Amino acid sequence: VATASGDNTAKLWNLKGSEIATLKHQDAFTNVVFSPDGKTVATASYDNTAKLWNLKGSELATLKHQDRVTKVVFSPDGQTVATASGDNTAKLWNLKGSEIATLKHQS
Repeated sequence: VATASGDNTAKLWNLKGSEIATLKHQDAFTNVVFSPDGKTVATASYDNTAKLWNLKGSELATLKHQDRVTKVVFSPDGQTVATASGDNTAKLWNLKGSEIATLKHQS
């Protein structure tokens, strides 16, 4: 189980309620999701980043925007991450944190 909080942390828990890891951003979390295979966690934050983590709480990649990141999701095959931001963009990323494409909206 993953929970996110306005205290700049998200936590990973086992099903017995014991904390496994604490994930940190520089500002409040807006979203936390598991990859389809359950091996990676993605988080989004008001600190203009999304991050990818392993289940031990180690950061794997930081995905940067120009404004707060409001949403992060994995593709159904788990190989691509999409982020949405207040900067009027959505971005596609690989699991190593390299940007694949930017989709820009009008403001």
